[in-house]
Amino acid sequence: NLFLSSFVISPPNPTVGGSIQMNLTVRNIGLNEANNFSLSIYNNPALDTNIQNSILLTSQQYTNLESGDSIVYQFNVDNLDSGLKQYIGYVFYPLDEDTTNNFLVRRVTVGGEPIVTTGLIINEIMYAPTSPELEWFEIYNNSNDEINLQNWKWKDATSTLRTITSNSVIIAPFEFAIICQDSASMRQIHPGLQGIVLQSSGWSALNNTGDDVIIIAPNDTRVDSVSYLSSWGGSSRNSLERIDPAGPSNDQSNWATSIACEFSTPNKTNSVTNITPYAPGDVAINEIMFDPFTGEAEWIEIINISTKNIMLNGWVINEGGNNFHLSDTCDQILPPGGYVVLSGDTTIYQRFSYLREFNPMRRVAIAGSGFNLNNAGEPLVLKDAAGTVIDSIHYFANWKNPNLISSKGVSLERINPVLGSNDRQNWSSCTSPLGGTPGERNSIYIGLPGTTEEITIAPNPFSPDGDGFDDFTIISYKFTSRFSQIRAKVFDVKGRIVRTLANNQLSGSEGQIIFNGLDDDNRKLRIGIYVVFIEAVDDQGGTVETVRAPVVIATKL
Repeated sequence: NLFLSSFVISPPNPTVGGSIQMNLTVRNIGLNEANNFSLSIYNNPALDTNIQNSILLTSQQYTNLESGDSIVYQFNVDNLDSGLKQYIGYVFYPLDEDTTNNFLVRRVTVGGEPIVTTGLIINEIMYAPTSPELEWFEIYNNSNDEINLQNWKWKDATSTLRTITSNSVIIAPFEFAIICQDSASMRQIHPGLQGIVLQSSGWSALNNTGDDVIIIAPNDTRVDSVSYLSSWGGSSRNSLERIDPAGPSNDQSNWATSIACEFSTPNKTNSVTNITPYAPGDVAINEIMFDPFTGEAEWIEIINISTKNIMLNGWVINEGGNNFHLSDTCDQILPPGGYVVLSGDTTIYQRFSYLREFNPMRRVAIAGSGFNLNNAGEPLVLKDAAGTVIDSIHYFANWKNPNLISSKGVSLERINPVLGSNDRQNWSSCTSPLGGTPGERNSIYIGLPGTTEEITIAPNPFSPDGDGFDDFTIISYKFTSRFSQIRAKVFDVKGRIVRTLANNQLSGSEGQIIFNGLDDDNRKLRIGIYVVFIEAVDDQGGTVETVRAPVVIATKL
């Protein structure tokens, strides 16, 4: 019997832009050795303790834990933004006899506003320009006072001091100035450029993988510095822009890739300063082709499941530690219900030729080199232009339909994009003859039933024969308890348990479970009537609620 005995977050009052450390302790309070279990940590932005509504931060696998022993696991979360955060620690051990003590929920409030920065600040950095453009950075007077730039200096991480200007140049309150390698080239690349443009006396190359940019007053006081990394944003042709001039200089969440049509905003308000805020769940990763046929492209499909027109400039999918942009044109809009397909290369058109046809509801973006989906599975993270995580999954090869011998040439599809991203029951293999449905509704899609009843099953009957029509059914339930643990089982007409759908799973008052018509050994159940029984235990008072309903497994005539 495993017991998550402790979950401590420190410091108890973290600051914006800071970090927290999580320490979790798992004890074996049973009589026997525990083998093959995992400890996972989830971010639960919905604040409902439901893992299906959570984002997996980390999962650690363990091979054994002796009786009476314990393990301690440590995990850090960096670059915190403000507000209330809720995290779930969860021990998964299939052989555990008592799973009621396998999870803990902890909250922490990241307090206060970002540290206000006033005076002269670094506001934009072009560290990886495309020829013939040369490197430059922009400074901004974030104060109510005029500042004379005469004899101000700058440097990177390793260079000697470089003089910005030896002349008297006044930068007015809330005005910009460009510090560049070559002012004539700067004006040629950016015709119509207004404001202050200063050519530095000497130039130190800005490292494309990360560097420091430091500005120093004439009295040798370091006024501002930015230690950027390529992972912060900025890329070939696009600058790295500061989001909030008053926010912290070295907070990654306060920087993003420029989404301007001109790829940067020299001496203008940064394009990311007024980014439209989007919320987790607005857009979903909906389909993944991770094991295509030889000579064909890997690809990922996303879908807009919100009612918003979403500006895709600056949106990325992080795969293998690399960011791949979903927009290759300026001001690209993803309408409600629309799709974007991120493909490794143009060979996607060989099998899915319809993608060449104009359709305002779908677009294809080419990721280019470095896009390489792992056939065994890996995390995928979808972020908006502000760096907010909108969706994330960690897919695995065994999420495929168990009746398929191989996943080769067949995509993984989400049964319903509204349901849990990391719920393996919400994913299965595509049933389309093409092996995928990029830019179209998934072949195994099932809509959510609208009901006020305690339990609803739809479609019912359903026919899990792998033809892409009613292969799954969605069981929707509703309880009075705000938080609970649920157990869901399927019984045959003789009262025998044939499938356990959930065993002490964390849940809110409402939820959905997907049933694929297979038993606990992944064998097809016979045609007939079955009973779904769901039991919920209130995590506060121990109150037990139950609901049940018949479900029919059928076949087409």
